[in-house]
Amino acid sequence: MEPDDITLVTQLSATRWQALQTLLNHWEGVVSAAIYTKWSELTQLKLKLQQLDTQRTNVAIHIVINPELHTNMRDFYPTNNLRNVALKGSSTEYVFLVDVDFIPSPGLYHDAKKLTSQWKEDLALVIPAFWQTHPENVATNLQPNNKPDLLWSLKHGEVELFQSNECPACHEGTNISRWGTAELPYEVQYEDRFEPYIIVKAQQVVPYSELFVGYGFNKASHLLESFLSGLRFVVLSEHFLLHTPHPYIDDSTLSEETSQHESCMMQIYTHFKKGLELKYGRTYLDQQYYSKWREENFPLFLY
Repeated sequence: MEPDDITLVTQLSATRWQALQTLLNHWEGVVSAAIYTKWSELTQLKLKLQQLDTQRTNVAIHIVINPELHTNMRDFYPTNNLRNVALKGSSTEYVFLVDVDFIPSPGLYHDAKKLTSQWKEDLALVIPAFWQTHPENVATNLQPNNKPDLLWSLKHGEVELFQSNECPACHEGTNISRWGTAELPYEVQYEDRFEPYIIVKAQQVVPYSELFVGYGFNKASHLLESFLSGLRFVVLSEHFLLHTPHPYIDDSTLSEETSQHESCMMQIYTHFKKGLELKYGRTYLDQQYYSKWREENFPLFLY
């Protein structure tokens, strides 16, 4: 492992260990993964982990024990605590912050390493994220493996921007129309709720706020603070992430307790934003204005 290497940082529950194996098959670089499990499931988890690629010496697994204080895992899953554990387990100069259910396009690791060696500013390299409209294609290996294939699938409605209907603001800032024709990385402006998957210098990563548990705003809060801390978002033009489908809870079946939880997370996010303005001495709109001025007057030169 080289000091200027890139560590893929992720987290998962014990039931998703196979997603980690899939990810390892598509990322040959360093990996730091935090896994959430119960004491009663620890022995079984260890047996499953032994089935992972035994030839890898650059994978660190961090076990976090579930105290079983709550039965509602959706609302109290400690996503950001797990992310912080995985972050602390990384010792390379750069980190790739991504969820375990995404497959990187071939060559991403090596191309990203070439690009990071030229970074001279506080940049966050954005990897566009997509998911398939026909998830069964993942199981049959019919997913796109390069940008031309991805664009063809996008044109024919076989893939779409990740969560394009569920949360448009989360990824539309990537500007896929521009990405389709781009031959070089390009800068994009942060908008509220933008939450791309990024490669960034480890020393520039702010800790994830552990105020956010369960579903809602756990990643959005982190990207907001990353923006206010001064990061510039640059989209990688030739690579992408493809989501691996897994069961989601149907919103129509959510309990009243869960609905209240999401409302609570939204209120926390609102207060969190105000707290960040005090911490950094500027508002979100102030930073957005400055960021646009900086892009116009100090364009990035990555090559």
